[in-house]
Amino acid sequence: EGYRKYLYHMGSAYHNSSQLQKSLQTLYEGLKSAETANDKIMSANFYNEIGGVYYNVEDYNNAFDFFNKALQIRTALKDTTLMAGSFNNIGEIYRLKGNPKMALEFYKQAAEINEKYRQEKWLTINYQNLSSANRMLKRYDEAEKYAVKCTQLAEKQNSHILKMYAYTNMGDLYNALKKYEVAIDFYKMAYILAKDVSLVHLRNVSRKKKKSYMGLQKFDSAATYFQQHIIWKDSVMDSEKHKMFLYTESKQRTDMAKTEIEN
Repeated sequence: EGYRKYLYHMGSAYHNSSQLQKSLQTLYEGLKSAETANDKIMSANFYNEIGGVYYNVEDYNNAFDFFNKALQIRTALKDTTLMAGSFNNIGEIYRLKGNPKMALEFYKQAAEINEKYRQEKWLTINYQNLSSANRMLKRYDEAEKYAVKCTQLAEKQNSHILKMYAYTNMGDLYNALKKYEVAIDFYKMAYILAKDVSLVHLRNVSRKKKKSYMGLQKFDSAATYFQQHIIWKDSVMDSEKHKMFLYTESKQRTDMAKTEIEN
């Protein structure tokens, strides 16, 4: 059991540092060990973490399969708090694959659990996702309700990352409502936080601010943020290519490992 936990933590650490080849190899090794020992809890953890790696490289079919396997085990074990994470992850896949109605069903289940157990960090994420899915469905009153809840919780916890995403979500909502000046105010707050948190998010916020200024027909400002988007995009390209290279290089080995586990 100690060895499996070691492999899980090492695989997670590799994942967090974008060493995806090492992450998948380590996690698949741990999953094989957990399956052999009939260690259900660790099996679910490995399935979920491997799903997260596939999610981050936009391999949503594999991500869905692994998240779903984690959920099945956690449901059988009645591991309620971890079920919430699995519900949220599966909801994310449905949203990214263009099915916000199904995404809402899973997000709601995650939020209900986290509300019951007062898991504020995860509830902040659930509210953001509920807002996003409702926005996709043009249910703007519901989207705003959850966006406000998300922002309030993020500010209560004073987390830079949570606030960054909450403010960006508010900007996205007001962009959709064509309230461009309000959207820009939220994007500005997200942009300031992103400087300390995420180069990729700086690029995304620059692109979103460009859209708001286009809506206001302030084309000079729009051009400025388009240029910033290009600069940040170029800055992250080498990093992103490196991540994809590691993933591609590891696919043959990990697919072989996956086949061994499933057989």
